[in-house]
Amino acid sequence: MNRKTIRKEDIAKLVRHFQDKHQVVGPVAKEHQFGFEPIVDPTELRLDYTTSILPPVQHLYPNKERLLKYDRRNPGEGEIILEAEPMVLMGVHPCDLHSIQIVDEIMMEDPEDQNYMARREHTLIVGISCMKPCDEKILCFDKGTWKAESGYDLMLTDIGEAYILDIVSAKAEVAMEGFEAIGEASHEDRRVAQASESKAEKNFVKNLVMPIEGLEHYLKESYDDMIWEAQGGRCLSCGSCNIVCPTCYCFDTQDDIELDLCTGERCRTKDACQLNNFAVVAGGENFRNRAGGRLRHRIFRKEVYLHDKYLRSTRVGCGRCNRACGAGINLVDIYNQVMGV
Repeated sequence: MNRKTIRKEDIAKLVRHFQDKHQVVGPVAKEHQFGFEPIVDPTELRLDYTTSILPPVQHLYPNKERLLKYDRRNPGEGEIILEAEPMVLMGVHPCDLHSIQIVDEIMMEDPEDQNYMARREHTLIVGISCMKPCDEKILCFDKGTWKAESGYDLMLTDIGEAYILDIVSAKAEVAMEGFEAIGEASHEDRRVAQASESKAEKNFVKNLVMPIEGLEHYLKESYDDMIWEAQGGRCLSCGSCNIVCPTCYCFDTQDDIELDLCTGERCRTKDACQLNNFAVVAGGENFRNRAGGRLRHRIFRKEVYLHDKYLRSTRVGCGRCNRACGAGINLVDIYNQVMGV
């Protein structure tokens, strides 16, 4: 690891440096919220953001993407679309760094998702440490995702008037060549960084009344509990929680056909397990026709089924689903109820 410092006023220079060869995507203000958007003017970048509406992983795994073009009059002459331009994801919070690692693992399974992996290989990730929680009812501290030890190429740590800049990958070393607005991190810089991380940890609190390690057990015990129908009665089945989730990856495919009925594009779009017809199969049978069952499935999928497969939860505790829910359903409340409180 190559540890440097960069003054906060020079971050705009760093963005311009990256823009010479990359598209830079980072948090920008959107009215009273923030979104990860392509940066045009480096002064738009807001590294002091709380959280983003949609997760940065959307730029690696878009909510909608084109897969191929075709012409029915010329079978075999279709064009596979693979869009993977060099990109820098700038200012990614630790919870989102964890989520990208989870999606990496899922997409790398045989057969690999070629579209995702192509984008991932062309992407440089610049993380930034969190100094305080985004809001109250989140689970990043309970889950240990409020900080990250991996999943990035460069990492920024706030030390007051400057950042510690850790350059950890060979790809990052190459990308930083020729950039001179950095200095060596002194012993004092390192001490301040360590003190800053210790201070930040004190700003976070656990929101679960029992250790997170027991959650899978309690969920399994509550499979037939009335809580699911009670919470499901509030659910609007809108799918907002799925769309904003950084680790949801279910998709559907559809053809967008031109008026000539011969040419078109095949696209894949994010699907949502909370939608009424998600589990409908041939013949019209719906295996999860009640909102309570779909809500339970979403939670079990992240905390039980995929936990058993990948030996870790695939929910990072970012709180986006809680914020997006129009019915006010909050996973912290559900988990605490399941744990018997």
